[in-house]
Order: sequence, then C-alpha cells, then structure tokens
Amino acid sequence: MSIPFDVVGDGEPLLLLAGQANSRHWWDPVRDDLAARHRTVALDALGTGASTPPDGAEYSTRRFAEDAVAVLDAAGIDRAHVYGTSMGGKVAQWLAVDHPDRIGALALGCTTPGGPRALVAGRDVVGPLAGPTAAARRALAELMVTPGGSQDTPTAPTRCSASPR
Repeated sequence: MSIPFDVVGDGEPLLLLAGQANSRHWWDPVRDDLAARHRTVALDALGTGASTPPDGAEYSTRRFAEDAVAVLDAAGIDRAHVYGTSMGGKVAQWLAVDHPDRIGALALGCTTPGGPRALVAGRDVVGPLAGPTAAARRALAELMVTPGGSQDTPTAPTRCSASPR
C-alpha cells in the first residue's frame, strides 16, 4: 500500500486532511499561504490521487486517521497541528481521540462528528449555497468571512466553488 504525501514550507507542522474523494492537491489554492508559516503535510487518502489501495482495503475515517499517523511518522513529525475539512475533519477527530499526543491545535471546517447526535445543516443553509447566484455567494461569504472581515481584505469573495480549480 502507498499513501503519497508531500511536505511544503517551514515552521510548525500542519497536517492537511481534505474531504472525501479529494487528493492532496485540493489544498493547492491555499497551500502557499499556509506554508508561509507552517511546514505543511498533505496526503492522498486511500483511494484518492496517487494512492494505491490493496484489494479489500478498509475504507473508514478511523483507518484514514491511522494512515495519517503513518504519514507523520514517515515525515519524521512527532506532533502536528491538524486542519481537516469535510470528511478530513472526521479523520482529524479520530486522530484527536486515538492519538491526542500527536495533535497540537485542531481546526475543523465544514465537518461533523457524524452519528445519531450530529446536527445536519437544514435546507435554509444548504439551499442558498448550492446555486451560482449572487445571493449564494453572499451567503457563503457570510459563513466564511468574519463580520467586517471583508473590509480588511483587499477583495471580498465574489466567486466560490465547492472544490479548487
């Protein structure tokens, strides 16, 4: 089995875990910004990108967390901050549960712990984000940008997509 990964930047280690079916290149649009302050580590989870899963491989977020620990070991990193989005956020939560000594700060984006107690966004939240309208872009910007943040940013978001280019 092969779990490809790459390391970019200097500073405190930051493990980047992308969502379901996304390779490590999902982070490319923001990687340079993150790598300006961190030693970023991004991986191709089992079944994505250049990874080579064995026949009959187990596909679970807990398994993916163990693979992430193996990547940290291969990179010579004892402890890293972790940023997980979507399914990568679920993987990050398993890392925190099973390997708390390996995790610094934990940043979770667009994720849930899952299970029967998970809160699922309603249509009033998801619906406006699904369309390419100006209203959808404003709704997404309101969720993603701190109030007043767009005034501090040279250009406020005008176009959003579900995945990087």
